[in-house]
Amino acid sequence: MLDWLESKPNHPMTSVAEARKLLEDLPQEPQKALADAIHWVASLSETPGFRVDVRVQVLGVIDEIAQPLERAVRVLLLAQSQGRGGQAREHWQSVHEFWSQLAAGYGVCRRDYQAGAKGSLAAKGSLALIGAREIRALGQRMKLLLMRYQPLEEPLWAALHQAYAFAEKHRNASEILKAYSNDPIETSVRTEFAKALMLQMGDAENLSPQKIELAFRICYRFAPLFVLGPEHAPGASFVTDLSAPKPPRLVSIDEQPAPALRFFGIGQATPKLEEMITQNEQGLLAEEHRLGTDFSSGEKITVLKHLLLHWGPNPPHRSRTRVKISGELAVVHGYRAVCRHITNIESASMGEVTENLDVKARQKAGLDLAEEEIEEPPEVWMQQDASDLGVGALVPPNAGKWVAVGCLCAIKPAGDSRWWAGVVRRLRGDDKSRVGAGIEVLAKKPAAVWLRVLGRHEAKVSDWESASGSFAYDYLHAVMLTDHAKAHDRPVLLLEKNRFVPGQIYEMMVGDKSRHVILKEFLEQGEDYDLGSFEWYQGQVAPPA
Repeated sequence: MLDWLESKPNHPMTSVAEARKLLEDLPQEPQKALADAIHWVASLSETPGFRVDVRVQVLGVIDEIAQPLERAVRVLLLAQSQGRGGQAREHWQSVHEFWSQLAAGYGVCRRDYQAGAKGSLAAKGSLALIGAREIRALGQRMKLLLMRYQPLEEPLWAALHQAYAFAEKHRNASEILKAYSNDPIETSVRTEFAKALMLQMGDAENLSPQKIELAFRICYRFAPLFVLGPEHAPGASFVTDLSAPKPPRLVSIDEQPAPALRFFGIGQATPKLEEMITQNEQGLLAEEHRLGTDFSSGEKITVLKHLLLHWGPNPPHRSRTRVKISGELAVVHGYRAVCRHITNIESASMGEVTENLDVKARQKAGLDLAEEEIEEPPEVWMQQDASDLGVGALVPPNAGKWVAVGCLCAIKPAGDSRWWAGVVRRLRGDDKSRVGAGIEVLAKKPAAVWLRVLGRHEAKVSDWESASGSFAYDYLHAVMLTDHAKAHDRPVLLLEKNRFVPGQIYEMMVGDKSRHVILKEFLEQGEDYDLGSFEWYQGQVAPPA
């Protein structure tokens, strides 16, 4: 009865009506508008004296209005997320600051409720919504930090664990709700928590920024199928400790349940992930709208397979010894540059390939084409360590502006006359703003070859071309990874991005020899390449019309 005597907090938004009125004046430009929204969220969180229910309501209004602004800026970020400076950094900082302030704001609401502040009883019905939004904001922060390959510090894990423990304590972790009015699917605190944990265990640092966004969407879509609980369960390969500000880890063989431990994993999602892989493989040339039309089928297959591998019962880990090495490393990047440099390679089944392989292939094919110019000379990096299948190198400040996870490259260590094929798999920074790159060696004896399109084993190539519109020419440059680990006992090759279609048949031309190959399993899509397996083909091929 005496609520009207309470002093109001020193803030212009002390009610939902005041908040809506002030937010009507947000700028039209999304980034500027988002900056204003961030200011309001931060000021609301930092101002004392709010009733818990009022702070929740006002924060919710700012949050709902800011969501479309965040999405607009995030689209700009993803469109240029390979850049390490300029607008890409500004967009990243804006989106990251938004989710950071939002998580902090809902955290204040949660802690005020725990402390029994005024308005706690009125806010009780919003606890599940507070928890779901706080954990989603923390999950978004995780994703954005991973996109910049930055460490996930202890305060983030502490907030994540505390928010979920709070929901369990108040028995609303499994309450089904919509986090936002325009969300396409329902969620819960438990679902949001499982999504964040599984993103961490998906080895996202081994993906490009765009693929990290895709992995996040996959987690969002399949999170209700993930298993999460205080006991061991089928499909629960990981465990996290709610009492410690530490990341989750693999379950050990002798792991015993404890009050603060939560076991989690892929649960019942495996068949659904495999089904989506199959559907994308069958429609490599068609649009597939689930997970967003801004990702190709090849990118979806790549990330789905990556997550299945790392979420499985035996995820890969670094088992090879790395030795310290100091020396120069020549580096070129991009599919076409790699094809141009990888020429003087010995193939066990085909003999020696000469440096003029590409010219001979063109002459044999009757193509009167000038040799492609190499746009940039090789960069020189400093090698730091190496293993059988990897190289670590320091990128000089004046080089590597292109470098990003998923970039194809050719490297040549000092003292070696042979170019190796590799992919940048990891990036790391240090306190001196230096960038270190981890490069997976795909093959130390790759062979650049030319492929002539023949057809498919069930259709004429002319029919396939007219249906897909995928090929502008009859000849493709490819890289055979002669010493790469085989995929299901099949050899592996690289093609330019969006060129790998299972079932397509080619004539492989090497010097004066040729053999037919049929593409089999699509394995991975990088920034400008497809990786897949093939077989030597002995059957009949319908000639092009």
